[in-house]
Amino acid sequence: MKNLKLDNIDKHWNYSKDLGEVEEYIKQGRNHGIKSMTIIENGVLDSFYDAENYVKENDINDIKLTYACKFYVVDDNKAKSKGISIDTDTSFIEHLELKYTKKPVVINDNLNEFTDKIILLVKNQIGLKNLYKLISISNLKYNKLKHHITIEDDYNIPITMKSILEKYKYGLNIESENTEESIKKFNENAETCDNVKIVDNIIRHPHLVNEEKIIKNMVYEKAKELYGEKIPKVIKERIDFELNSLLKNHWCNLYLLSQKLVAKSNEDGYPVDNRGSIASSFIAYLIGITDINPLPAHYRCKKCNYIEFVNKPNGIDLPNKRCPNCNEKLIGEGLNIPVETLLGLNGDKEPDIDLIFAKEEQEEIQIYVEKIFGKGRVFKCGILGTRGISVNQSGLLILPQGKDIFDYSPVISIKDNFISTQADYHNLYTMLLKYDVLSDEIPSILKKLKELTGYDYKNIPLFDKKVMSLFYSGEQESTYGIIGFDSDFARNILNIVKPKNIEELIKISGLCHGTNVWNENQDELIKAKEIKIEDVIATRDDIFNYLVNLGIDRKTSYNIMEFVRKGKAHKSKIKGNGRFTKFAEQWKEYQKIMKKHGVSKEFIEICSNIMYLFPKAHTTQETMDALRLGWYKVYYSRGFKNAIASIDSNK
Repeated sequence: MKNLKLDNIDKHWNYSKDLGEVEEYIKQGRNHGIKSMTIIENGVLDSFYDAENYVKENDINDIKLTYACKFYVVDDNKAKSKGISIDTDTSFIEHLELKYTKKPVVINDNLNEFTDKIILLVKNQIGLKNLYKLISISNLKYNKLKHHITIEDDYNIPITMKSILEKYKYGLNIESENTEESIKKFNENAETCDNVKIVDNIIRHPHLVNEEKIIKNMVYEKAKELYGEKIPKVIKERIDFELNSLLKNHWCNLYLLSQKLVAKSNEDGYPVDNRGSIASSFIAYLIGITDINPLPAHYRCKKCNYIEFVNKPNGIDLPNKRCPNCNEKLIGEGLNIPVETLLGLNGDKEPDIDLIFAKEEQEEIQIYVEKIFGKGRVFKCGILGTRGISVNQSGLLILPQGKDIFDYSPVISIKDNFISTQADYHNLYTMLLKYDVLSDEIPSILKKLKELTGYDYKNIPLFDKKVMSLFYSGEQESTYGIIGFDSDFARNILNIVKPKNIEELIKISGLCHGTNVWNENQDELIKAKEIKIEDVIATRDDIFNYLVNLGIDRKTSYNIMEFVRKGKAHKSKIKGNGRFTKFAEQWKEYQKIMKKHGVSKEFIEICSNIMYLFPKAHTTQETMDALRLGWYKVYYSRGFKNAIASIDSNK
């Protein structure tokens, strides 16, 4: 960090971005009594967000921040002669390839649009004719500089900060060596500037026509189809909790968008996977976002809508049974996944919906998102790295109605028919909806298997003794190609546990994903037969369900689950850290509550060793995929090998 002397305000109090220094810059400025600071960027604007977030998070009220950015001016005809395509509607910050380095430029013909924001223009030194560097204020109105600045035709005449200040009688003596006088004048300058707010921290969602009405109709139509006109009370309560959460927080758009994308992919012949906790939503199941029913284990009759809830870990493992009313074979359903892991205890946690499409379908789905919302409202997520801006190929930022992308970020044109934000998306998703269109190989494999075998993956029975035998043996050849269970780590756990049902497979999937969940924790307990696989903590939901069943209230159970799954119980054992001392105090209180309700020492000790836990919705989806792949492997072994080989050859 430079020594911030005040012998030249223009040089020292206009901060040029060096990653990680913006906080120090503000600290030193405040120590000198500076009331206004200008953050200057070289074409990448992320220090603007860093500066404002730092001021906001630390309740700093005695600093007025202004912002400037260096760009390059290039003649329109010159750009075209170099084979550069210029979109005049979005050319304020286009990127050109200049001497193997990307530089942000402004087209000369478009400067009139920005003359009220230009405060400095100087000749660029890289030797390309008609190319000039400028500093432009972003959304900043200088009362004494809000005039048309004529850009001289003779570009050989340099326009300096001093000449501009003299021309507009700005009144600052920038050559002054008098620190106190300089600070006084600099602070007087702050009074002439408007406050600039870059970070809003309020997500403004884009919305779809009649989204709430459509979601409600889809939910109740499907619920009545499955459970009858008179929906059972426990199911109605689950629907009401989730639906009220979506309605009061205006999240129906997220669900309806997801439903449309899944339907589109299915129409194209591809299944859709999901990550995270979205499969814990019963509404997501009812409208077709997932095929995982998260209700408690139950039997239901397809013919007469008879329903019977059973106190078991999940309904897929239930033994065969006939309907007592009509003698129809009952369907066992329900994976017993609480919705709190997705929507929070009070339904006020924004749902994180991560859908996974086939790799060859990903771009098609992203284009479909733009078709749904309209051109110019969907942008790829920019990522700030050590070598400039790159693009997150999965993440999309979607503008709300009535907003322009330049209200939030400059943009960059990229090759695949999309425009990316120039600002790092981490600085934008507190203001804009970020929606991930992820990709993976499993949807591609399942589609390929359907084509090769003629058997639809949708019709595969999830429980099959021959398929389960693949996982029971744990041999390398048995689980080869069954994604999620074909690693040495997973096969080791399979060999030790020898799972007999789907619930135990889901547990093993959780053990494979978490941190300090199996190794250095529950592995030795299982080997010594001190605990059984059904007692293992494999997902965060295991903690919540277990504590609620013991009679601990849902709020406390939820708080303990969150505390443990984030590794805070583990960190409470670390000595000498003030923050971790608070964790230790909280963990003692939680232990008292658990012991009062009969929670075992082993359970508490396991919790205290955990560093991170995955949600059961995630591990359930992975297990369902594995069972489908395993079914093809058992009954269509040649087609399975060919499908795996075709995917491997395309990697």
